[in-house]
Amino acid sequence: KTLIQRKKGMVIAMKVLKKILFFALICCLICVFFACNIKDDNIQDNSDDKYTEGLEYTLSDDETYYIVSGIGTCKDTPDIVIPSTYNGKPVASIGAEAFSYCSRLTSVTVPDGVTSIGDWAFSYCSSLTSVTIPDGVTSIGDETFSECSSLTSVTIPDSVTSIGDEAFFLSGLTSVTIPDSVTSI
Repeated sequence: KTLIQRKKGMVIAMKVLKKILFFALICCLICVFFACNIKDDNIQDNSDDKYTEGLEYTLSDDETYYIVSGIGTCKDTPDIVIPSTYNGKPVASIGAEAFSYCSRLTSVTVPDGVTSIGDWAFSYCSSLTSVTIPDGVTSIGDETFSECSSLTSVTIPDSVTSIGDEAFFLSGLTSVTIPDSVTSI
């Protein structure tokens, strides 16, 4: 090939490359535009319920439900209402140490659909006086309510089959009724 033919080939290749780059740039701009207009994934979708915003959540390993994993921005909130859904998926568990050491926490409402309350979930919540545990919860973890000195009563639903070691250690409970459904303490 002559030098002129090579230059023509390079000019054609450069034009094709420019068109490809221009097309790729347009595609990127379109993607950015649509990404900026998508709703925030962290919206709690309980529009009819009053729930506490700002809690932290972790998606389960199988990505079918959420676990409340922390108090998040609610450190000074005395009354927590956990939503039944988050990002369109059910909230099915309260994770280990999710609310531990929240000294200002006085009450927690756990929604239907939660099946487990993790180890130390509410430990050292010294002002906690009220917890609503719904039917459906099957397990209460180790030391879940330990050192909750203001907690004087709790109702354990018939759905609970397992209560972890020292679940109410040094709590303020004066009595507790354990349902016949509990097979492991």
